[in-house]
Amino acid sequence: MYCWYESLACLRIQDKLIPYLQDIDTPAHTAAIAYSHPEHIACAFSTPSATFASEPPAGQLRIASQATANFTANLISSVAKMVSSSMFSTGGDELNTICYAQDNQTQSELQSSGRTLDQALSDFILAEHAGLRKLGKTPVVKAGGLPWYQFSNS
Repeated sequence: MYCWYESLACLRIQDKLIPYLQDIDTPAHTAAIAYSHPEHIACAFSTPSATFASEPPAGQLRIASQATANFTANLISSVAKMVSSSMFSTGGDELNTICYAQDNQTQSELQSSGRTLDQALSDFILAEHAGLRKLGKTPVVKAGGLPWYQFSNS
């Protein structure tokens, strides 16, 4: 049984039947969040989508924003509490740097914090993973994404 973003009932069925790796793919593939929390999404539904995303629709979390990092860590932790799997994937692949280069809010946050995009991404993922570790989960990053980062418990 394979299940991405399914209902709580599906997650409970999977908990009973087989081990699995729950995944919330961040920071890319998050355009849908713009419907309820547009302040957290850069390049929401920008076109042409091939310029702003590896897969449409365009939209990814504003990784340089501390408010977005907190929002995302809370979201992931809330979902992680519902599953018994000891591991939880935060995605990490298909980041679109063109989107961030053209997003005024991201550029402003980077400039005011003195961080690079790579540093902001590292901080963002470490925040996600800290919340998972508090729950006793092992954070996972997709194999194809972010190979230059080493994520520690610090």
